[in-house]
Amino acid sequence: MKSEDLTKAIGEVDEKMIAEADAVRSKKRKPRWILYAAAAACLAIVVAIAKPLWTKSEQKTEQIPLGKPDHSVLYDADSSVTDRLIALAKYPQMAKRPSDIDYTDDYEAYDRAYEEWYADRTAIKEATPTPKNSDYFDHFYRTSAAEFLSESEDENLVYSPSNVYMALAMLSELTDGQSREQILQLLGTESIEELRTEAKHLWMSNYFDDGTLTTVMANSVWLDDSLPYNQETLTRLAEEYYASSYSGTMGSEEYDALLRDWLNRQTGGLLEDQVKELSFDPRTVMALASTVYFKGQWNDRFYEENTKQQVFHATNGDVTTDFMCSSDLGMAYWGESYTAVEKPMEGGASMWLILPDEGKTVADVLSEGEIFEMTKAGADWTQKKYLQLNLQMPKFDVSSKLDLVGSLQKLGVRDIFDYSVSDFTPMSSALENVYVDKVEHAARVMVDEKGCTAAAYTVIMIECGAAICEDELDFVLDRPFLFVITGCGDQPLFIGIVNQV
Repeated sequence: MKSEDLTKAIGEVDEKMIAEADAVRSKKRKPRWILYAAAAACLAIVVAIAKPLWTKSEQKTEQIPLGKPDHSVLYDADSSVTDRLIALAKYPQMAKRPSDIDYTDDYEAYDRAYEEWYADRTAIKEATPTPKNSDYFDHFYRTSAAEFLSESEDENLVYSPSNVYMALAMLSELTDGQSREQILQLLGTESIEELRTEAKHLWMSNYFDDGTLTTVMANSVWLDDSLPYNQETLTRLAEEYYASSYSGTMGSEEYDALLRDWLNRQTGGLLEDQVKELSFDPRTVMALASTVYFKGQWNDRFYEENTKQQVFHATNGDVTTDFMCSSDLGMAYWGESYTAVEKPMEGGASMWLILPDEGKTVADVLSEGEIFEMTKAGADWTQKKYLQLNLQMPKFDVSSKLDLVGSLQKLGVRDIFDYSVSDFTPMSSALENVYVDKVEHAARVMVDEKGCTAAAYTVIMIECGAAICEDELDFVLDRPFLFVITGCGDQPLFIGIVNQV
């Protein structure tokens, strides 16, 4: 099937999905403690190493001088590769949230701008489908985080469960029989129809791009222009998953460059080092790519003048680095073997900071699993206390790249990796010996006084051939710790472990 045929079959995708969540949840903790995290591990959907991170931005309103997702066509209209684009996903336009400072002398203009912003948010909320099972994401989040982060050892790890979930949901549309059933079981859903609703809910309930908070997911399908595909399946990927589609020659430098450019644009350039190593094999018959980009500002920012040098007790030795410091009334939470604090961001997102108790490791906390219940419960968690919170946390910039093939097989997804039993008939009934050759996941999280920026991608390569208060708490994150970033839809976007800074 040629590009022009696919264009006719798919058409342009009109993405209508959004989400908000302006509520900031309080959190939990125990009585008066002085907790020093001096030498262990850190959990988060991002597990990484903290190091001095940002350079200053020239624009005061910008958190970090790095890009943001670019959903425009990748090349100018006169470019020779423009015809590689078959369908371009269109993202909803969300009005920017007005700032009081910009309307000090014109209250009516402010009211109009606010009403426009509120109307967009309301429309997105009303368009977000309601899944049959409101806890649909829990099973995959817990099982995958425990598996993917289990081998951190002394290294930082970062993982985006929402990103991998989206990629696997798209992959399920290309499969049938046991190949599909194994993916559905891992994603914790009963049918492909329910999965479509759940995936759309995940996308829309976390979509936010109003100038105060950015959470944008993107999907794409990469086709070989010499092969036949099932048009109905391609149309469904476009309509249900807002996936842009491209067609080209697998293994060509031009097509490789197009893939890398798309990934860099959708992740704001945060993962260029990982992206530059990606390329199509001539045997690749189709590839799926999913990304998530996040950028949020703290509700209460750290003052740079309070940042000071302190020692972080890393797993491989002490290191002196910048610690951000604040002292405010707030909620602290605790569990069987950890203490936690939630750092809210504008727009309803949050970062959970989870410090293992002395004598416990990040691995201990992860294996016990209680933190998943705690971060989900939020303000409803019973083991909490409102107190004077003296927070000291290092600036960090952590990243990692994971090969997920082995881990997915351990989690029960096996048939897609074996061409002798895999079933990819929904993708193409004309192709034989089709199997998944690569599932690569890369993620990065950066934190400074103003807020947090994060990005992740998952690329799946499909090939044809033989497979191979009175109380006070000093919360000092000076040893390995975990973190979880939740979006405005309350689902975990990133989870990570900081072992080094």
